[in-house]
Amino acid sequence: MNFDAFENDEIEDGITTVCFTGHRSIPENVRPAVSELLSEVIWGLYLRGARIFKAGGAIGFDTMAAQAVIDLRSKTGDRSVKLNLCLPAPDQTKKFSRFDKIIYDLVRENSDCVTYVSKYSTTESYYERNRRLVQNSDVCVAYCTKQRGGTYYTCKQALLGGVEFINLADFIVFE
Repeated sequence: MNFDAFENDEIEDGITTVCFTGHRSIPENVRPAVSELLSEVIWGLYLRGARIFKAGGAIGFDTMAAQAVIDLRSKTGDRSVKLNLCLPAPDQTKKFSRFDKIIYDLVRENSDCVTYVSKYSTTESYYERNRRLVQNSDVCVAYCTKQRGGTYYTCKQALLGGVEFINLADFIVFE
């Protein structure tokens, strides 16, 4: 994406905060399309005024979104762009692979705020994390293909709360 082409295209409309939710597993055949669309959507939200981006720290879509925000901040040089991680607990990574832990640590180091909802990961701490992601968000960007699980729960919370909702899966062609 060429960020210079949009230099004077600011179209702020009052949104400030975006949260992300999505599946841990994204099929390899759609991963590039999801990544590209995610970057384009984040850019569009930035142009609309979004500066605070909240992610839940899980592998998969959460990590992809966090990395896209870090990339946006790097490319624009705009230090007002904030990445806030809302995490279930410090032990969230206990089942992560070694590679996923390295990526997680890099994302954490490049975030502006890290909060935990509990001392230990439990089913409830994940649901509470999901509720907090949606809380005070203007927009929820999701990658949701299943009508069950934590991602679906978070999407429902956003829709029930009147949060603008963008499901990237609606724009991806699955083969």
